[in-house]
Amino acid sequence: MANDPRRKVTKIFGQINKIAQKGKDYNLEYNKLIDEIVAKGDYAYLEMCLSDYYKIDTLKYRTVDDIKSKTWKSILFETDASFISGLKRIYSAGGVYQQGYEIRSEKSDFASVTTIGYPFAEETMSISSAWNSKLDRTVYSQVATSSQISLSKDLSTGTQSNGIQLELLDSMAYKIEVYNVVWATYSMPGTQSVYEYPRELSALAAISPIGTQSHISTGTFYKTGIPMTHGGDYLITVKRRGAPGWLSPSLRQEQYSYKVYVRKENLLGTIKEIEYYGPDSKYLHLNQKFAQLTGLKWTFLEVMKSGAAEPITIVYDNPNRSEEKNLLERYKIAIDYLNS
Repeated sequence: MANDPRRKVTKIFGQINKIAQKGKDYNLEYNKLIDEIVAKGDYAYLEMCLSDYYKIDTLKYRTVDDIKSKTWKSILFETDASFISGLKRIYSAGGVYQQGYEIRSEKSDFASVTTIGYPFAEETMSISSAWNSKLDRTVYSQVATSSQISLSKDLSTGTQSNGIQLELLDSMAYKIEVYNVVWATYSMPGTQSVYEYPRELSALAAISPIGTQSHISTGTFYKTGIPMTHGGDYLITVKRRGAPGWLSPSLRQEQYSYKVYVRKENLLGTIKEIEYYGPDSKYLHLNQKFAQLTGLKWTFLEVMKSGAAEPITIVYDNPNRSEEKNLLERYKIAIDYLNS
């Protein structure tokens, strides 16, 4: 059992965890441990450990040096040390999470909804394959410049689970169907034309008249089943009947579709730590924990807010508090600034 892979992975985790519990300033010990693991030929077990215990995708890092420099913060965040516990509470209160230097919001407000505002008519097009057989593909062509529906974020209870709501503007609609769609493209042989068609359709919601009504009521918001927690492509189909027609006064039975794109860009900005040392910096660089405990080392924060022209530096310092507590206060100020 000496060569049992799981035992080696567990042992490496114990070694990393012991260093991480000492605090963020012990990254040099972490780097030294990695060198020792590599020297023993156990790098594969290190990768397994980082993946299993710290949710780190080691395939993103090309070299051992990348592993050393870019995984330490993730390890600290998954380690139950006092500073990291405090940082987690700040992130939780601010509704944010961190990816590398990036600070991202967990709130649904950052989902953007794009609707192709004019309706499309569905039609079937036949194309010839390489073996002279016919393939039928559904395509959507623009047919009008005014929309039967209006979409907006449902924030009625302030939660992201509400998703996207629909308001009907056409009093002649009798059925609305909402689909999650995966688009694909194809081109017509011998032409430069490229068409988009739904390769996969998954039904999300269906809206019908209530009771004995023959049409769906306007002036009401309806749930679509489209979430705001992640991005996706959707198709909304509206079926209508009655006169006058939407596209032409002579039409009596019509069906139109709307393409909807939900994109979630929740990047608030970045936070980078800047270490500053007092006198005797050469010695203190090698003894970072001593420098921190004696108040001769500070970690300030460079904060770049999305859309800002330049970063700000947070240098808050209360001489009556420890550097660790001061750093937590700097992070709190930084998160409040990014959320503002």
